[in-house]
Amino acid sequence: MQAKHYATNVSVDRPDIQAFVGSLMEHGSSKGVFVNTSSFSTQAMVSVCHLSQRVILLGGITLADLIPAKRGFARTDMYHHADEGVDCLKIT
Repeated sequence: MQAKHYATNVSVDRPDIQAFVGSLMEHGSSKGVFVNTSSFSTQAMVSVCHLSQRVILLGGITLADLIPAKRGFARTDMYHHADEGVDCLKIT
C-alpha cells in the first residue's frame, strides 16, 4: 500500500504508478493499493489496466466515500478537474 497527500491541483501520474509497481515486484507481491487525496491522471488509470499485478487506485472522491459521515466527515469542498473531466474532493 502506498498513500500520497498531494495538493488538489496535482494528480498522481503514470511514473508514480510505475514506481509503485516496481516496488511491488521487488517484494514479490501481486497486489497493491495506491491511495491519493487528490486524483489520478488518465495515463495512470489506463496503465493499471495493462498490468499483471492487481493495483487498486483510490482517489479523493472514492476515499471520501469510504469515510463514514457519522464521524463528521462530508463532501463539502468539491471542484471540477478539467484535465480529467472528473469531480474531485479537496480534503483538508
